Amino acid sequence: MIYGQARNGFVYDYKWTSLVSESWPKQELPDGQTAYYAAQPFDAAKQQTFFDSLKKLAPGKYIVAVHPGSAEPERNSMTELLCSPHTKEIIKARNIQLVSYYDLWEEEYGKTN
Repeated sequence: MIYGQARNGFVYDYKWTSLVSESWPKQELPDGQTAYYAAQPFDAAKQQTFFDSLKKLAPGKYIVAVHPGSAEPERNSMTELLCSPHTKEIIKARNIQLVSYYDLWEEEYGKTN
């Protein structure tokens, strides 16, 4: 969850962007509720989309929200994608600086006036 105010596509002065689309298969139930199911792992095309998107980022500050994990196939594949040697190579080659939500929080709320 992002606690900062989204303003004109920006959060904490970082542009909100997506590098790969995540899917959440769902089914509407007879009682009107929605049931969500675990999505399939990313295929090679989605992985390549992630790599290409990462390579094409223009200079600037971005927030990319993803859902890594290990309990569901798509989340597990996101974890593997984020930790892959190819992702690390792109980050290093593009001189991308990774920050944590703590860094964002400190930047927004840790300021002393």
